[in-house]
Amino acid sequence: MVISNNPLVLRRFDGSLPVEGGSVEVFKKALALLEEGAALSGHALSGSIRLTANPYRSIVVEPPEKGRLDKRGIVVLLDSIDRVESASRERPVPQEVLRDYAYIDLDLLENWFSYREN
Repeated sequence: MVISNNPLVLRRFDGSLPVEGGSVEVFKKALALLEEGAALSGHALSGSIRLTANPYRSIVVEPPEKGRLDKRGIVVLLDSIDRVESASRERPVPQEVLRDYAYIDLDLLENWFSYREN
């Protein structure tokens, strides 16, 4: 299951959970699902882009299972929220590069799925 605030990802992956807002809101939605028994798949801060440079974030979680609690995933998401909130003092992203960042996020996600299939 993909959770994203990226319109390109939401169009590409049917059934994705859309999130309004920035990275922190995506992390919080994923965290809420983990509290219901989902498991984080991959890492919330994938890619080597400055935390606040890319306003788009896409996260993959495994569907909830009764009795499961992904403690590692919860720790990763809480740490990701702290890191993004701490870095939020950086300058805003220029409007003319937003589409580029959306493509970067989409490409990271597509590569992640491709890697998992092999």
